Amino acid sequence: MQRAFAAKVTGPLSVVAAAWFSAVLARVFSLPKITAGYRRACRYIDGVTGVILAGPAVRIGLEG
Repeated sequence: MQRAFAAKVTGPLSVVAAAWFSAVLARVFSLPKITAGYRRACRYIDGVTGVILAGPAVRIGLEG
């Protein structure tokens, strides 16, 4: 019985949490200092993100 309740609550709660987080994140990234900092560092941020995501991509490519 508790699992059914958890399933009913978790769905809507995760939607609310995702919407709230998206709104907060959008607001933070709209601040002028954050935007300027990201524009200066976006090349490095994108490079690090690419390296992090390249590992799993290569692993998936080699498995398939």
